[in-house]
Amino acid sequence: MIRRLMGFLVVALAVVAAGYFYYLHQWQQQVDSFAHQIRMLGGELDYSAIAINHHGEASLKDVYLKVPLQPIVVRVDRVVVHTDGLLGLYYLERDSRRERLPDTLGFSLEGLHLGLSNLIGQAHVSPLQPWLTAGCDGQGFSEDDYRAMGYREWVLDLHANYQLESVGAGWSLKAETLLQDAYSLDLEIQLALDAASPQLEHIIAALPQARFTQASMDYSDKGLLARMETYCLQQKELKREDYFSAQLQYWQSAWNTLGATPAEDFKQAYHQFLQQPQQWRWSMISTPPFGLAELMQDTPSRWLEQAALTATVNRKKPLPVDLQIKTRPVVSAEQSSESSAAKDKPAQTDTATAVSQPAAPHFIAVDALGDYVKQQVTVDLRDGQQLSGRIEVVEHGWLQLQRHRRAGYFVQPVRVEDIAQVQLH
Repeated sequence: MIRRLMGFLVVALAVVAAGYFYYLHQWQQQVDSFAHQIRMLGGELDYSAIAINHHGEASLKDVYLKVPLQPIVVRVDRVVVHTDGLLGLYYLERDSRRERLPDTLGFSLEGLHLGLSNLIGQAHVSPLQPWLTAGCDGQGFSEDDYRAMGYREWVLDLHANYQLESVGAGWSLKAETLLQDAYSLDLEIQLALDAASPQLEHIIAALPQARFTQASMDYSDKGLLARMETYCLQQKELKREDYFSAQLQYWQSAWNTLGATPAEDFKQAYHQFLQQPQQWRWSMISTPPFGLAELMQDTPSRWLEQAALTATVNRKKPLPVDLQIKTRPVVSAEQSSESSAAKDKPAQTDTATAVSQPAAPHFIAVDALGDYVKQQVTVDLRDGQQLSGRIEVVEHGWLQLQRHRRAGYFVQPVRVEDIAQVQLH
């Protein structure tokens, strides 16, 4: 009996060992094939070790990637693919052969080393994390500023996984980001997919009709905002109330770019977070769910109207987010018909009158923008962009420009020092 049991254990260990070395070989072949393709394009991919384990994880250690045709070098301490348990790698290979999306799959970057410039000069100003681009007084932080705060580089840990629900009916994504000695950010998104099956062709076919249902974002400060405040108060010689006022103004401007204005209680909640920067959580539920195609085509103010938003500051009671949405004014049928008649009416001309020449453009001084509030202007930026709209307000080194979109208005903040010239209409 003991001899049979020992024989069974030997066979079981042999099967496990054979499976281990088989999938390790497969994983290494896939990675080396990808590295060869990178080299053929002029880049480079290298690593120090490759491994798989009984948890269904396949990993690379000390990864070095030089992106082809770009001056970008990426260094990661460890890259991991997470599958669902001991047989996860087998199921992953099987699903790949069948061109089927796995029910669950995870991915991690542990120790992604980034230069300080990766948080500098972001073009997208988000009301969710405006402090990353605000700076001490709305002018942003430089690489030297971050060094003065004690940072030498950014080290990022990213863990992401998805879950395919009810044979393709739904799809949920969770991502956890930790920027060491700075902050952590957890993101969850849920979609109603309604795919016929988990086959890739069915998933791809269902994506255009996918509907966004809910999302949440949970920010926890790990020292970044405290360092920013200390730096601004000490080295920039700002008063604490002036620093908070500038941060609050920048945050409101970020909302204005989406065509929304925060209510007073919402502003007070954000001011409280600035004074005690611990946790800031967002939750959004779309009622009814709207399609991803609509999300891409509509203005942000449009989908903000359809979503129920709540915010939580420092883990206290959730606060319903009250936003005033700016929409395009409704034009009556009479106004529309009068406008059409005016366009169709032939212009009366006097043949004896000389043809008038177009008026010369009227440019105004940048430092005099405050004298032209509510006036229509065209703003030429130093980077070549051109923006047209109406001046709403000029303060704290920022021009608030009201602009038109397909479904309404939005207010875009423009840094005054970035303006090359302004033409008055």
